[in-house]
Amino acid sequence: YTTGGVVEDIGAPSFNSVTLFDDRLWGIDAENPNQLWYSKQVIPTTPVEMSDLFTIYIAPTTGAQASTGPMTALSAMDDKLIIFKRDAIYYLTGNGPDNTGANNDFSEPVFITSTVGCANQKSIVFIPSGLMFQSDKGIWLSRLMSQHNLG
Repeated sequence: YTTGGVVEDIGAPSFNSVTLFDDRLWGIDAENPNQLWYSKQVIPTTPVEMSDLFTIYIAPTTGAQASTGPMTALSAMDDKLIIFKRDAIYYLTGNGPDNTGANNDFSEPVFITSTVGCANQKSIVFIPSGLMFQSDKGIWLSRLMSQHNLG
């Protein structure tokens, strides 16, 4: 991997939450839960390769008037990575960089709402009508652009 300008591999930090999206492993840094890590594209029969150049920082106040807290969970939904914070939801799209770090077309995280966030990463369930998850305000269904309290 050290020839051809490929980004150097490093050992990844511990993650609070992980998911697969767009042929990559995504994780929330356990020591800095505002830092999102993603791997190089996963190739069959090859270990997952991480780089500290493949990270995205999401400020605790991005898109909101008050703090939305740290990231709490991740989930893939269609062509989007859904990023949950304690009190907000974001998404990003794109294919990301190649293994040299070039051609990165990931979007900036797009703020969806600060009405709710995810309080329990183990509660996320993908169903045909969207993502269900537990917030501090009950069980919610997210259809990406609209949320519905289910009780």
